Amino acid sequence: AKGGRGGREQGAGEAGEQGSLSAIESPFLKKLMHEILTPCEAIADQVSAIVRSHIIDNWASLDEPPHLRTIRDRLLCNEQRASRLLGLYLQILQNGGVPADDSPEKIELLLSGLVVKKQGSLQVYNRIYQEVFNLEWVEKQLKKLRPYADFINRWVTSNYQDETNLLRGQALKDAQAWAKGKSLSNMDYRFLAASEELEKREVQSALIASEQANQILLNAEQQAKQTIRRGMVGLSALSLVAVTLLGLSGLLTWQTVQQKRQVSLGEIKALTLSSENAFESHNTFDALLESLRSGINLNRMGWENADTDLRVQVEKTLRQSLYWVRERNRLVGHGDVVTRVKFSPVSAKRSLRQRVASPFGSANAQAQEFGQKLASASWDKTVKIWQRDGKLLHTLRGHTDAVWSVNFSPDGKMLVSASRDKTVKVWRVEDGKEIITLANKDWVACVGFSPDSKMIASMEWGGTMRLWNLQGQELKSFPTHKAPAVAIHFSPKGNMIATASRDGTAKVWSWDGRELLSLGGHNNWVMYVNFSWDGKNLVTTSRDKTAKIWDLDGKELATLRGHSDTVASAVFSRDGQTIATAGWDKTVRLWNRKGEELQILRGHTDAVWGVNLSKDGKLLASSGEDGTVRLWNMGNRESGKFQSLIFNLGEAAAGSVSFSPDGKTLGTTGRYTMAKLWSRQGQELVTLNGHSDTLRSLQFSPNGQIIATASRDKTVKLWNLSGKEIATLRGHQADVRSVSFSPDGKTIASASWDTTVKLWNLDGKELLTLRGHQAGVRSVIFSSDGQIIATASEDGTAKLWNRQGQELVTLRGHLAGIQAVSFSPDSQVIATASKDKTVKLWNREGKELLTLQGHAGEVNAVSFSPNGQTIATASEDMTVKLWNRKGEVLQTLAGLDAGVKSVSFSPDGQVLASSDSLGKVILWNLDFDSSPEKLLAQGCDWVRDYLKNSANVKEDERGLCDGLRSKP
Repeated sequence: AKGGRGGREQGAGEAGEQGSLSAIESPFLKKLMHEILTPCEAIADQVSAIVRSHIIDNWASLDEPPHLRTIRDRLLCNEQRASRLLGLYLQILQNGGVPADDSPEKIELLLSGLVVKKQGSLQVYNRIYQEVFNLEWVEKQLKKLRPYADFINRWVTSNYQDETNLLRGQALKDAQAWAKGKSLSNMDYRFLAASEELEKREVQSALIASEQANQILLNAEQQAKQTIRRGMVGLSALSLVAVTLLGLSGLLTWQTVQQKRQVSLGEIKALTLSSENAFESHNTFDALLESLRSGINLNRMGWENADTDLRVQVEKTLRQSLYWVRERNRLVGHGDVVTRVKFSPVSAKRSLRQRVASPFGSANAQAQEFGQKLASASWDKTVKIWQRDGKLLHTLRGHTDAVWSVNFSPDGKMLVSASRDKTVKVWRVEDGKEIITLANKDWVACVGFSPDSKMIASMEWGGTMRLWNLQGQELKSFPTHKAPAVAIHFSPKGNMIATASRDGTAKVWSWDGRELLSLGGHNNWVMYVNFSWDGKNLVTTSRDKTAKIWDLDGKELATLRGHSDTVASAVFSRDGQTIATAGWDKTVRLWNRKGEELQILRGHTDAVWGVNLSKDGKLLASSGEDGTVRLWNMGNRESGKFQSLIFNLGEAAAGSVSFSPDGKTLGTTGRYTMAKLWSRQGQELVTLNGHSDTLRSLQFSPNGQIIATASRDKTVKLWNLSGKEIATLRGHQADVRSVSFSPDGKTIASASWDTTVKLWNLDGKELLTLRGHQAGVRSVIFSSDGQIIATASEDGTAKLWNRQGQELVTLRGHLAGIQAVSFSPDSQVIATASKDKTVKLWNREGKELLTLQGHAGEVNAVSFSPNGQTIATASEDMTVKLWNRKGEVLQTLAGLDAGVKSVSFSPDGQVLASSDSLGKVILWNLDFDSSPEKLLAQGCDWVRDYLKNSANVKEDERGLCDGLRSKP
């Protein structure tokens, strides 16, 4: 919409210019006018870019003195009316205006300054307001206000037809309680009314059924009384009547129970749908919470009381949430943007007696050692101190404007905060009391302690750095940048201070104000700067959507590319090997020192500003514009067997993944000319470098001592575990797609796009060529007894051959090329994966046994588990599916961002490795024997701190997980 309107305005301008010039007959005047107008166009473009860059895109941080923030606050300050004002403003945005009248909400909207009365209608005051407070902003604010935002949005999207998104039961009661006393938008009232109407219909249906049952019972009772009065029945007849009455009474009770059951099942379905939607939006923590609510409700009423589809769906949402969740807790309480979050450093030493007396035992001692507390700074003018489990300890009040920065003293006893109110405040951590206020001359963007906790450095917006002692005495001040300065950081030794500025540079200074280093590699504002823990490196972040790593000589070591918006801050891990970045694209990203992206943490619903790592590296904290602090698990997962390890290995793993026979090593191929070996923790062990084109496949020999790789360079190479090339197998005339060892490890089979399969010995001698396919051969494998070779081709067939090269049978039935073929461990069943989106199972005689249908894209890979009872398939639909031998789906492993190219079971069958086209390798821990109760217990262990401490949790929900706890 913005682009369309802008385009029309630009077109109108061009037409006007052309019209003016065409009216001038003189060639000289026409040329002169063109020379005058052309620079004006360039200036107009520059003005537009400057307005967007300095006002529209960054109004929140540049609105000084407050103007746009004042308009925002007038809209949102009164929660009772905010929803209605936003709803009215939303109509103006969508329709271009609404009729003006004297209704209270329209008058209030006029008084906010956001709209103006023109020609009898209310319209947005100007284009800048319209760009700042746009549709996305309104929807975001409404979502914060409404507890049912997702449901109403889906209901509206369905053109008000999908009643599964209407509220019922407790959800409706909660919404009604929230709405009480508030002035809501018409759409809110319509949604709540529709929900109430639906519940009334369901209740009415239950009443009608109950009344019908009562009437039947009443009629029977009257008939029985008449019969008794007439004396026409004996004792046995009376007994029959009594039994009839009892049966009818039971029928009534049964119908009532059934009605309640249907209502409960409706709530469970709604919660499950909500979990699915949250998962698809990458909000895995919310998905887990919703799946726990649905699962616990179903557990209470009995899993056997639900149909199979619902049980499967509830279990699926639980499993996928447990596999993918990284967010461990969410700290809620701030009323505006949370700019920074920091973990406390090592706590002051405690006596042995104190440690032993701790009610939390060793776990608490470890939390104390590595920083049990967190501090968060917010535009709501407060600083909050939290326990690591999410309990709010103190709210520090005293600033009169937004707080931009917060930092603990290295000894953990003090906290310092910086604010727009031109002050720095020092607080005592123990009780949250203010110790001293340091008055600056401009608003303070950043503040920090020296490593010895004896000095404070503050950075004013105008670029002046001030150094203070703890008594409030200013020791020194000196100018730094000529543009606004936004960040400051002491070196670990305390002999240098790094600063970041909107002039596009970061600088390093001595204590006396001498500039030691200038880092000028970014092409936009530098938002943040931070030292590594050893003081040897710096990381900078920028509005150019990148972060950069530097050494102290000013040499750029790596550029971290991946964020789609401003990178607001960054931090090094304790060992310096990992960097975490916070982005305005709503993500936190983890990187290695080479600049390779390791992981993306999604969950924030708005720009992320702050990021920090606990000293033990087990927790990451992030904060942002959604007003929350989120804690993410960085250490070993504690969700039992349902953990998954995710490695973003990039181009080196975008092709295939294979477990070694001992299960300790993974081999990957990708778009590079090399293969790599990795530990199960994602550490690169060996690089196999020697091919001249992309690799297609990698296989370990049965004894694990030799590795075979297949390449587009038409060769197969053999390697030892040290990465030394042993032999090169030459003979194919085209791309080699697949390679396989015989069970005894003495023979190698290779499949090629030249339509042939070749057998080789370990010396590289060609033994045999199998010919028969009419198109390229994609896959080859030996049976476990070594007697049969199976091949799969782009010609849509698979073939079975004996070791002498004789074709035994052709498997026909797929409607497109076959991507992969696999034998069951007993060699009796063959599985083929095809571009036709199916997998087929065959016996050795070529009879089709079963078709596995369920994928929505081409199936790229298929593999049997070591016990032969489970089949794993990988598809372009971005899922991995696990099936039993009957063709029933056991699990769907979803949540990936690209087509899955390969799957491999660990030798013990407990872990499945998958790789996708983006190079993400995931180790899925499998537990097929887990009960729903076990899943619920694992999920409850994950969210227990949140349920106990979060202000977001209603009191009656704090006991949601009572009685559900995993066994140690």
